[in-house]
Amino acid sequence: MYVCLCNGVSEANIKRLVDEGHHTMREIQKKCKAGNDCGQCLFELKRVVDETCSKCDEDDAKHA
Repeated sequence: MYVCLCNGVSEANIKRLVDEGHHTMREIQKKCKAGNDCGQCLFELKRVVDETCSKCDEDDAKHA
């Protein structure tokens, strides 16, 4: 599913960036340009980043 139509950024792109260690909105926006044009995707972008980061935290806790 596309999160940012202006820049063609999908949910999978965002999850990959989070998995690569980019955990803030600013980092994600800088890497893929999502949310930098019209801004309509910012809420969905934040949801995907937060959801993916939460999952990463849970996975890290299981392996600790």
